[in-house]
Amino acid sequence: MAAGKRPPKYHAHRVMLDGIMFDSKKEAARYSELRLLERSGKIRNLEVKPKFEFMMPNGELLRYPPTPKIKTGRRVTHRPDFRYTVLDEGAPHVVVEDTKGFDTDMGRLKRGLVQAFHGIHIRIT
Repeated sequence: MAAGKRPPKYHAHRVMLDGIMFDSKKEAARYSELRLLERSGKIRNLEVKPKFEFMMPNGELLRYPPTPKIKTGRRVTHRPDFRYTVLDEGAPHVVVEDTKGFDTDMGRLKRGLVQAFHGIHIRIT
């Protein structure tokens, strides 16, 4: 390892596949599985890293507290790994999923926010 370089925090190694950078080998492998399902017609509309933002009842976007460098505070968002439509189980339905080797408190919190603000359950694979 080069001097000054630290190992990845959760021992995951980034992988490039189909021109997309994935955070881990496990996530890239899941993408490959989903692409096969899409080609076979079992799913459609596969999206990688869909973005969810959180809007307050007054219409303002939820933001982190401001910092000296960022006066307005950055938006609170969550980007699960995949979103797709399943076709083979009766009526088509949308699935949102995260591929995790190690789950964190922040990940659980953001999945809870997606559930509360958007009514969407994020499946963990």
